[in-house]
Amino acid sequence: EDCTASWCPNCPTAAEALYNIYQSGDYPFYYIELVNDKSPVGKQRNREYSFGIIKIYAFPTVYFDGGDTNFIGRESTVPLTEAEYRSLIEQEGIRTPKQPITMESFVTWEGDAKITVTVNITNDGNLPYFGKIRSYVTEIESRWNDNSGSPYHFALLDYAINKAVLLMPKKTKTITGSFDGAADHGNQTYPDITSDNIMVISR
Repeated sequence: EDCTASWCPNCPTAAEALYNIYQSGDYPFYYIELVNDKSPVGKQRNREYSFGIIKIYAFPTVYFDGGDTNFIGRESTVPLTEAEYRSLIEQEGIRTPKQPITMESFVTWEGDAKITVTVNITNDGNLPYFGKIRSYVTEIESRWNDNSGSPYHFALLDYAINKAVLLMPKKTKTITGSFDGAADHGNQTYPDITSDNIMVISR
């Protein structure tokens, strides 16, 4: 998750580096842009990080794997920033999970800017699992531009699912949620979203 703002002069470097990594296909890697001054829901997610153990000290701050590690600011160039991010992604890829969880996410476009999301989560471990499941509804090419004038990618509009889950060992739970673009999303509406420009990222 990239904590960013459209007025931030350093943020385009971070956004471009992240998009380059995503486009490369080198990792099973997805990311979300939390555009602080455009998305009320993104701003709230930024606040959750600010009030947590790891603080937002500046824009951009990129949190990897829900804040297990982070990178504050940027390097002097896009390639150098990308190299730092790649190193952190690789570190996250080899670390031992705190608890072995398997998750599947299914998305259905219902028409009229409505989406249904179903998540199956399985606790493969031997201990109870308690955590939060989030399904982020993002625009592949955002309606919001960064400080360089380029559109963000995967900017958060709102959640289809944002729910605490308690799951006993070796059990599976199915959670269903929805997103209606015409509904209120922090005093904003998105009735103009299209199915070919939406990606739902669950974690």
